Amino acid sequence: MTQRVSEQPAWLLHQRPWQETGALIDFLTPDYGRISLIARGVRSGRSKRRGELVPFQALSISWSGRGDLPTLSSVEAIGDATFLMGTALSCGFYVNELTLRLMAQGDVSRGCFAAYSEVIQSLAHDGAPGPALRAFELRLLAEQGYALDLTHAEDGAAVLAERRYVYDPERGLVETTDASRTADWRPVVSGDTLLALADKQLRGGEQARQARRLLEAALRPHLGDRPLRSRELLR
Repeated sequence: MTQRVSEQPAWLLHQRPWQETGALIDFLTPDYGRISLIARGVRSGRSKRRGELVPFQALSISWSGRGDLPTLSSVEAIGDATFLMGTALSCGFYVNELTLRLMAQGDVSRGCFAAYSEVIQSLAHDGAPGPALRAFELRLLAEQGYALDLTHAEDGAAVLAERRYVYDPERGLVETTDASRTADWRPVVSGDTLLALADKQLRGGEQARQARRLLEAALRPHLGDRPLRSRELLR
């Protein structure tokens, strides 16, 4: 059966060449999740769609076709372009790569689409990208069924601001008296950082560093052995 979808909101995550003048493009949509579409002729000099098929621009797309690779039939930019520059641009590529790695093809999640839209707007308009990235990582993990409990330790006790906790991917938060990172790369995080992260009130400095290490550890089991290229670029 031929599938026809019209005017679906979308974000472009990644594109690569396909045949002589086409491209194979990964999009994120609210109703169809992460999808791959063939865009015929978009790499030719006469293509009118080439300038609209760019990352970080809200789009409306239509497609049709059979099987796993339908054909993009129309694309239209929605609203003003979102300009990311410098560190914000590198963060945007990280968000795209992380979304591609964590979301399977056809994995539908309106929450992921909303979180993606929010983080791109935050990167475009907010000063420090750290809080926006941490909020996105937490939301993406939760939408995939891997939500972190930032307010309770693994024994059920409430997290206290003045205490320190080791994050264990299999157990959760375990209270500790060690003030440094452990040998197996499980990060030590202060209760103050955990509560700030839960309340979306994350500050800079040591809080930002602890939160980044915590989310790196939480994401590691779901990303496999292949490192994120965009993360290395940010470093």
